[in-house]
Amino acid sequence: MTRVGVVGLRMGMNHVQALLHGFPEQKLYAVCDMDMQRLSQVPEGIATYQDYSQFLQSASIDAVVLAVPHHLHAEMTIRALRAGKHVLVEKPMAHTTEQCRAMLAEAKQQKKTLMVAQNWRYTSWNVHVKNIIDRGELGKIEMVRSDWVLNFHDFYPKGHWIYDGHLSGGGAVIGLVVHNLDFLRFVFGEVKRVYAQNKYTCDRSLHDAENISMIQFEFASGTLGQMMTSTTPFVNEDAGPLQVYGDRGALFVDNKGNMKIVTSQTTSAVLAHERQLEDVAIPDYGNFTLNQMNHFLSCIQSGEQPISSGEDNIRTIQWVEAIYASARTGMPVVM
Repeated sequence: MTRVGVVGLRMGMNHVQALLHGFPEQKLYAVCDMDMQRLSQVPEGIATYQDYSQFLQSASIDAVVLAVPHHLHAEMTIRALRAGKHVLVEKPMAHTTEQCRAMLAEAKQQKKTLMVAQNWRYTSWNVHVKNIIDRGELGKIEMVRSDWVLNFHDFYPKGHWIYDGHLSGGGAVIGLVVHNLDFLRFVFGEVKRVYAQNKYTCDRSLHDAENISMIQFEFASGTLGQMMTSTTPFVNEDAGPLQVYGDRGALFVDNKGNMKIVTSQTTSAVLAHERQLEDVAIPDYGNFTLNQMNHFLSCIQSGEQPISSGEDNIRTIQWVEAIYASARTGMPVVM
């Protein structure tokens, strides 16, 4: 049995619910948050802490789930690892690859599991898309597009840390489409060239937190890609997370996870959430948070590297850094 503690209950409550209802045999032993009101929402019998140091020192736990602001990811991960805990840290892994390397070095030294909560990798539709691509059903992939626009004003009040580039690590790129960037790597491989343009038109944003970005990129395979994101659209409607164009077929996923596959032989529409996860060593619980938590717990017990390991996710942050470098210079960046 792995005893787990969750830190940061604003975003971490999903992890709390996953542990309480999906894996009761694992036991949620402790939670930590500065807000007493959030702590009061946790069922009785679970230890509560407001101080992270005390939490690490006193809580009877083997693993920590960190759902805290971006600027705390590296520091709090390293402290948890040094305290002998396995760590599941929310995305993005950290602000910089330098911070990621420090986290990885500590995990290696302590011989602990370090996993990044790149939850899109644990959705049924994402795994199904990966299997379609890997099997070559669409032929040679020529172009991909992945967008996400979401008005942060509907979710975060003025003055929230998400609008501060020093605290969030940037804006829409690292705070929103880091999801898209990571799953594109997962499905299509590494990127070798990127060109980006950012805009700063949000009056809530501070310290170079872009609210609009347009990105073009080329994968090592030669596939071309494009991405559009904004945290201030007039409406929260976008083209969906994925469009794929191959020389023998195309695939489209909308923002509800509905998938449409078009080939020379057949045209079919599939509700992706009804599909089972294929060819991946995790069962499908019908919920990506449960899939992700199950994988984390399984990797702790087996010692295997997670699908979204820290070793893997440093390359997602390298891509983020390349996007920001291109936007600053106005030139393409070769990775």
